[in-house]
Amino acid sequence: MKNTSNNKKIILLKKELDKVGIKYEETKGEYFPTYSQMHNRAAIIPQIVVSPCSDWGVARVLSLLTSLEIYENTSVSVRSGGHGYFNGASCDGIMINLSMMDNCHLNENIISLQPGCILGKIIYLLHQNNKALPHGDCFDVHAGGHFTTAGWDFILSKKYGLGCQHVESAKIVLWSGETLVVNEHSHPDILWSLKGGAAAEIGVVTELNLKVIEAPSTASWCLKLMSKNQLKVCVANKTFLKAHHLPREISVSFRIHFEPGYSEPMCSFNVFSLFSISETLKILRQELGETVVKIIENSDDWKTGSILDVRMITASDYLTETPEAISEVTSEKLRRSPLTYWEETSWKREMVDSYFTTLSSWSIPDCDQMFLDLINACEKIKDHPLKWRMYILTASGGAKIKEKRCSMELGEVLTRFELHWDEPNGEDEYYAKEFTEDINIIIQKYRDSGPKRIYRGDIWLAEQGYCEKLEKIKAKYSLSTNKISSHKLTCSSLVMR
Repeated sequence: MKNTSNNKKIILLKKELDKVGIKYEETKGEYFPTYSQMHNRAAIIPQIVVSPCSDWGVARVLSLLTSLEIYENTSVSVRSGGHGYFNGASCDGIMINLSMMDNCHLNENIISLQPGCILGKIIYLLHQNNKALPHGDCFDVHAGGHFTTAGWDFILSKKYGLGCQHVESAKIVLWSGETLVVNEHSHPDILWSLKGGAAAEIGVVTELNLKVIEAPSTASWCLKLMSKNQLKVCVANKTFLKAHHLPREISVSFRIHFEPGYSEPMCSFNVFSLFSISETLKILRQELGETVVKIIENSDDWKTGSILDVRMITASDYLTETPEAISEVTSEKLRRSPLTYWEETSWKREMVDSYFTTLSSWSIPDCDQMFLDLINACEKIKDHPLKWRMYILTASGGAKIKEKRCSMELGEVLTRFELHWDEPNGEDEYYAKEFTEDINIIIQKYRDSGPKRIYRGDIWLAEQGYCEKLEKIKAKYSLSTNKISSHKLTCSSLVMR
């Protein structure tokens, strides 16, 4: 009887959507439409994908779902970009797809973004207006999830915080269909939840307004591949720990991966700075010591340019030479012709649609020995094809992130791991999960026990996002959501992807 009743409700929903002209597609759980594709190939496929194009459309969809009591027996999820590790954006019922809502505009120091707007478009708009905003480095991440859960930036976050901390106001449609304008004076509890808490799952965010900064006049960076002996020098000198206390204009990260042309795993010593190269090296000599700086002082290893140039580090030669083309990038173009826009090795390690495992942990700043432990572990897979599909990154965030108001608990050093493969239930998957566990054991040895939850943008299990204060906000504004997908109902999109 329940199934018969539910089927009648779905028929009524489709009839009403047809009546008001809101696009939907019945997938029968067999495929994702190209405009709502998930990057995680293991994502559950919904029965119906509904794609509103406006605030009114979103409100109408949610009102219908509520009035027809579809939540009672059908799961509902919301997708802005499909980058989520934990696929809260996907369910076996109805997916609300926001990719059609992709407008963005800049008014003085505020950038207004609809949830389906991709970072590529945002990057170019900011560049045109000599503005900047902390955010991740994948052109295909969508604004909805990115700026409500994350926004880690290698060059800007240490000084300016996370992207989600720049949210000034927003529009959100509650599950009842009621639209709220949210700011410091109107529903400030929801505004707080938008700064890293995915709006406490109380509805669907249809517009985000973020405060931007003037684009820094100088950007310099060095991505130095080190031999194992050079890494040992860094570890012996406590380089990462010392780098954690550098001025906020200088950010350091260590990245372990396999690089074409090298048989062994490599560790990249990455420095991003808002100072000139000469001034940066002067400070590094003072704080890290001459022995360490000798590893990265070669002028050929350093670049200088604009913030846009920093955004192009993982770009293809074509996009690097023609950065204006980023204004034309869309999710479908990036899927159809990825190497037109991305450098191949970065694409395979991070941006490709695939099956994958992932780890995220707040680490203690005194974690230099971890890099040698990880290199030693990676040496064991140097003859396996999956070696090209992984990376381990440890980045120092600094105090500014923790100073700014935010609804997620934050540490000061973030360690992340990803490993991708293409075919399910086979030897590669077994090997990947076994290796992931080896890496996890090492990372956990250096875990910062202070923060109780991982970085919100890296959540892959629903329970990892639990926060009592966010739950109270959800209870205050939500309908009963026991049948609604329990994570990131505003979106699904991650900072480092």
